[in-house]
Amino acid sequence: MKRGLIPLFLFLGLTPVLDAQNLLKPVWKFNTGDNSAWAWPAFDDSSWDSIVSGTTWESQGYADYDGFAWYRQEVFITGTWRKRAEKNGGLVLKLARIDDADVIYFNGQILGATGGFPPEYLSA
Repeated sequence: MKRGLIPLFLFLGLTPVLDAQNLLKPVWKFNTGDNSAWAWPAFDDSSWDSIVSGTTWESQGYADYDGFAWYRQEVFITGTWRKRAEKNGGLVLKLARIDDADVIYFNGQILGATGGFPPEYLSA
């Protein structure tokens, strides 16, 4: 079974519930393995591969890989969108099914997690 940590780097946020718009691009930075430094926004992921979300990594060149993997994406929100998010009570992040377990990071801090990881993976 594949396991994946998914760091999501949002510099201001996602999208408010009202006036919803998908601000996430379908292509993400992707790297196999596990390194806690990858959770930080300043980490240089320029050497990482790109992968399309919503499609398994097995079908994108990682057919024989079974282990941890990280996805990264930056999202920039204009001041107008930030004001709307604040006015409407926050932001919403909707992700499709993730196989086994995941941890979502926001600017290096854990935002949420599903599935089961050993306790050391849930402390940043």
